[in-house]
Amino acid sequence: MQPLYAVDFDVSSTRGASFDVLGQLREHLASWLNSPPSGGPTAADLVVTGEALLAAKPPGREQRQVRWWVEAGDVAQALRVRLSHPIDSGARFVTQVTLAKVSDPRPAVVPAECVGQGMRGRST
Repeated sequence: MQPLYAVDFDVSSTRGASFDVLGQLREHLASWLNSPPSGGPTAADLVVTGEALLAAKPPGREQRQVRWWVEAGDVAQALRVRLSHPIDSGARFVTQVTLAKVSDPRPAVVPAECVGQGMRGRST
């Protein structure tokens, strides 16, 4: 397999700590997998390991295959998705996406230099 490109994003919510960023990213991923509508996995399906066959893209080709794996622990959650479909040369084009959320188990601390200066403290 020849990797074409890799990207890494650090995503956080502007809506506050209670907003489920990983859930929103699962929604976007499910929407992408189901374009065109194919009966593929929903965001709810992507919380447990699974696999599905998706409609061919473009129509007339072989179906696309998607598999996903979910791992979770005390401070981390991860979802890895592998979408595979044949291309004209007989090879397979594979797209892999990994979403991960790592929580900091340490309590938030207000740095001493921020106390009494009217500044908001930050987590360290």
